[in-house]
Amino acid sequence: MEVADTRVADFITEARNALGAEFVLEKALAQAFEQCVSGHSRRIAAVVLAGDIPQIRIVLQLCKKFELGLYPVSQGKNWGMGSRLPVQNGCVVLDLSGMSKIAHIDPVFGTITLEPGVTQQQVYEHLLQENLPFYMDVTGSSRESSVIGNLLERGVAYNTLRVDQLVQLEVMLADGSIVKTGFGEAPNSLVSHLYPHGLGPNLTGIFLQSNFGIVISATLTLLPKQESHFVFIANIRETRMVANVIDDLRLLLQQKILDCVVHVGNHKRREITLAPLVFEAAKKYGVTLTRGECEGLVNRTSRGDWSAVGVIAGNRHCVKAHKKIVQKTLGAYGKVGWLTAEKLRIAKNAMRLIGLKRQLIFLEAVTPLLGYALGKPSSEALRSTYWPFCNEQANWQNPDFPSDGGLIFCTPLLPMCSSAIEKFHQITQDFERTYLVKFAITLNTMNRSCIEAVISLEFDRQNADTVQRTKTIMTNLLEQCAAEGFLPYRLDIDSYRKFCNNHTELSRTSQRIKQLLDPDGIIAPGRYGLSAGPRDAS
Repeated sequence: MEVADTRVADFITEARNALGAEFVLEKALAQAFEQCVSGHSRRIAAVVLAGDIPQIRIVLQLCKKFELGLYPVSQGKNWGMGSRLPVQNGCVVLDLSGMSKIAHIDPVFGTITLEPGVTQQQVYEHLLQENLPFYMDVTGSSRESSVIGNLLERGVAYNTLRVDQLVQLEVMLADGSIVKTGFGEAPNSLVSHLYPHGLGPNLTGIFLQSNFGIVISATLTLLPKQESHFVFIANIRETRMVANVIDDLRLLLQQKILDCVVHVGNHKRREITLAPLVFEAAKKYGVTLTRGECEGLVNRTSRGDWSAVGVIAGNRHCVKAHKKIVQKTLGAYGKVGWLTAEKLRIAKNAMRLIGLKRQLIFLEAVTPLLGYALGKPSSEALRSTYWPFCNEQANWQNPDFPSDGGLIFCTPLLPMCSSAIEKFHQITQDFERTYLVKFAITLNTMNRSCIEAVISLEFDRQNADTVQRTKTIMTNLLEQCAAEGFLPYRLDIDSYRKFCNNHTELSRTSQRIKQLLDPDGIIAPGRYGLSAGPRDAS
């Protein structure tokens, strides 16, 4: 964190005087923010912790005074995309994890208003304690990931898209003023937390994947608990069948037989996700398994090149009818299994009674899948970060912690049709042959027309050449996908300049909005290609 002038030192001094020394991290603690599982590298000027609105205003004023960029993070768990790192060197990181209040829950309509530091686990426990007939849809990332942080990247939860649940945002602008979108500022409104649009232009969307302000709260809809709730796991025997499966899933979604995100993963994704869970479950039951035995158990129990996981929920009559259709449709490609909490409990007890330990171990390993579907967050999927390198790892719940294991993602968006899937397979398979790598891939249905391809590649982050080679592979892959019309739906911090086209009318309009709302370019300079921002202090 070397600097070329005294601005950062002066900023730190004034910030400590204004906020208290405990809110400005010492150099050693601040440097921990520079650790990054995806191999990205930035120099951070300082890290400031904010627990309330007045503190954010003070930090904004000081950054403007000293011409420093301010990069807000919620919990900072943007793993595989840059974690807590700013886009530009020399920024102050504003850690909002201390803003962790659940401000309001409507027990009738099922909406929740929360601050940026609120985690998935916090919401889960709160709803459990209140015994409400709703749950929050969760991602497969971490129990401690921020709901708002994922929302602002338009993240995909297990059953829905987070952005589809968004009702209202409360945002602090660069001058310290606060805007509430929708009906948020309407006097005596009874629907501000229920209806997203308000009167006139709807500004909510401009604060997603942007740097126009600092989101200080969000209101989202919760999902109602259902009478009947089944998770299906459908095996797909061969890769060549996936294109036809996607066509069938499109029809099931269009006909509203399915109303969920379906996650279609390849063999490697399944193996690196489930094998470490099998390893851990085996230890729980006093069984020692080798890596080969763990992976073999996964492959024997979940046969096929790919697997599709999704949810059918509703009243028992509708669920029964829809199950039959899904079973017939996906059963043409391989075995379809159905899970409920009760079926899983009974199966585990049966395995215990008859002594089938390995089957019991596998059921234990897949238990988080059912939990995700019911709004129960888990961090277990993070074990896939270290599994390609070792059986176990301390501090595994923080992939940024220094280790050998590195992981980077890219996420092109595809039309939900067989021709697009076939072309996508051709691209990824060509890259695997050319670079002698194997991608872990999940195809997530984003709506009834589009699919998000989540592609990850592991690497040794202690080897600088390997880090650079992996970044090059993923950049080239994104470029090839974009050339075919498969544009990324979100980006890592190194890709903004390359893929955010600053020469379109849309981009120029966005830049004008940035100039209007943040004329000094203080907030998150460079995020999604917007604004050059203050000069680099490093």
